[in-house]
Amino acid sequence: DVTFDLGRLFYNKLLAAEDFVPLHEPQCNIVAFRHVPAAMQAATPEVLGAFQRELRRRVIESGKFYIVQTNLGGCGALRVTIINPLTTAYDLDELLSTLREVGAELLKRE
Repeated sequence: DVTFDLGRLFYNKLLAAEDFVPLHEPQCNIVAFRHVPAAMQAATPEVLGAFQRELRRRVIESGKFYIVQTNLGGCGALRVTIINPLTTAYDLDELLSTLREVGAELLKRE
């Protein structure tokens, strides 16, 4: 129940953020989403998907979080599975902050 509730909490955080798009309403502890900063709003699905994949790679390389990628609607996306019941709302906020920071760095280099 704890991890399912955290999945719902994360979904609500994504809904409240202007630069994240949840891709489904979670029924469990798995949430798929995209980070779509203003600079990516008009991107093609191919460019947006490539951004998600590179963002994921860089976040993993940072050692801060491990997330997986998926493909929904023909476009790359990010996916989290919240397994640890010790995960907190703060951890979820940190994940979003990390994605924003790494995404901003990625956009600067392109």
